[in-house]
Amino acid sequence: MYEIIHSNWGLVIYYQEQETTLTPVPYPWAVYLGDPDSKYGGNADNAAVTDVELLGAWNGVAAVAAHRHYIARVQGQPLNIGVFVDETYDIGRIEDVHFNPWYSDNHPFVWYQTTHGRAFVIGNMYLILLLLHIVLDIISLNVQQAA
Repeated sequence: MYEIIHSNWGLVIYYQEQETTLTPVPYPWAVYLGDPDSKYGGNADNAAVTDVELLGAWNGVAAVAAHRHYIARVQGQPLNIGVFVDETYDIGRIEDVHFNPWYSDNHPFVWYQTTHGRAFVIGNMYLILLLLHIVLDIISLNVQQAA
């Protein structure tokens, strides 16, 4: 018998009330692999997010203490942080992540995003496999190491 733990696939997460012209409004994480109320993320071993579109999400996908996570085929326009990985001490995989200005390219909305937004924030981890990352158009590739 197989058990699926912490898996999301085939979703469109759309924040229809998110600002599209002025400065974006912060929201909680669209997808959080782990327990956001736990100091160390809780147990999210083998968590997976696949085939997900993020429209108007302030923060996209967080994998905290999500050992052996799998994040694949995520697309859209997260506004602050696209993918955040921290406290992951077994091999995680991230592949085919595409961020584009599909939600809004209006000013000053897009100015805020290109000035302050980060596509990938990578914190403490053992090893991660990053495959075929494409960040296009107005969203600059900004890989930041978490403090």
